[in-house]
Amino acid sequence: MRINQFIAKNSSLSRRSADRAVSEGRVYLNGKPANNGDQITSGDVVLLDNNQIKESDTKNITITLNKPIGY
Repeated sequence: MRINQFIAKNSSLSRRSADRAVSEGRVYLNGKPANNGDQITSGDVVLLDNNQIKESDTKNITITLNKPIGY
């Protein structure tokens, strides 16, 4: 997963805001400044403004419903 997707999924930032944060030098990957396009693996440590971002345990579930007429 790319670093901007990881940050967007696990923080309050959007992907574009995450790209800006990486460009501004606010994001560190394993103790080194991150670059846009870096790939994240399960053992990596990502810091945003010196706060560690951990992978969220929640999963999105989509429910589809074919509702009858008049429902």
